[in-house]
Amino acid sequence: VSVAQGVFDLGRSGNDIVKNMRFAFAAWSSHEYSRKLSCRIVLACRNAAKEGKRTGGTVPYAMKSDGNGRLVHGELDYVTTVRWIFDQFVNHHRSMNWIAGDLNGRKVPSPGGNQWYRNSISQILKRRCYRGDFVFGERPSGRFYYTNADGEVVESNGDQQPNSKAAFVHKGVYKLVVDPKHFDAAQRRLAS
Repeated sequence: VSVAQGVFDLGRSGNDIVKNMRFAFAAWSSHEYSRKLSCRIVLACRNAAKEGKRTGGTVPYAMKSDGNGRLVHGELDYVTTVRWIFDQFVNHHRSMNWIAGDLNGRKVPSPGGNQWYRNSISQILKRRCYRGDFVFGERPSGRFYYTNADGEVVESNGDQQPNSKAAFVHKGVYKLVVDPKHFDAAQRRLAS
């Protein structure tokens, strides 16, 4: 069941009620430990988010972690690519498929290292870190606990849906990749 509880040979225990009870207690104990640990981890992540600090997850394209929970600009070529994507989408009214095709044709490295797709363009256009904002809690997750839209740590029912709003939004935390007006124009176009 767990390293702390030792090894249980269920084949030899047979009808030994004491061994079966020890096994059941060890399984329950391990489960409770996991639940409590989950709660502590979610609380730590939520508390860091209150301060506008990242606690994990994939670092967005064109950004890198500064090691202290913040994002800074990554490689200049990638930053230039993000700006070009916004420019093509907002100012030239190019489709996401067209943008992906052009980037693939020029062999510009994608976020995943493979090809560009409509979805990868869409994800870049939606990332608020490019307008300088830190966002936490839009997609709740956690087997036992998660942070809801109000920033509270709550017990999970195993079927979390995306929150209607992020639990924490800190504006102007990061150096801008795109102008906020340009970013907002992209959101309006995406919504239409």
